[in-house]
Amino acid sequence: MNVLLLDLTYEPLRIICWEDAMTLLTTGDAEIVEESGNFVRSAHSEWSLPSVIRQLSKFKRKGTARFSRLNIYMRDAWTCQYCNEKKATKDLTFDHVLPRAQGGKTNWTNIVTACRPCNSRKEDRTPEQAKMKLKTVPVEPKYLPAQMVIRMKNIPEQWMPYIDERSLLYWTTELETG
Repeated sequence: MNVLLLDLTYEPLRIICWEDAMTLLTTGDAEIVEESGNFVRSAHSEWSLPSVIRQLSKFKRKGTARFSRLNIYMRDAWTCQYCNEKKATKDLTFDHVLPRAQGGKTNWTNIVTACRPCNSRKEDRTPEQAKMKLKTVPVEPKYLPAQMVIRMKNIPEQWMPYIDERSLLYWTTELETG
């Protein structure tokens, strides 16, 4: 059984096994937010298993965010950086602000999300050359929000208040296309 681990501000950190959750609870490093309704028993005791727990110590972020397709989507909030429309993952592409054909690199400061029509319209031109306005200048984030991508077929009902809709959007798209 899996348990959703939240940070101090009730944002999802990761999914952990129930054994690790019980360790965090017994050491006082976490508290139960939602119970699962399941129990674990020993010869002399019975404990209610959690479904959602909250870590009580501050979560320390390490370094910068890793450059990846998912992290670009998160940074840009699943929004086309040209038409400013929120899109499903399957409808987004990477766009090189300075096209590779003009010497552009694939990195945080040169990649943005773009919907397919906007990316096709821009072609191998800069936004200025294509007469398109870039919503935001791409930057390398210091960190990304504690965003999770849930790749489970049956998400526990107790998790739903704590899961960002973008997680489910990505998850749903992955199921549809994968």
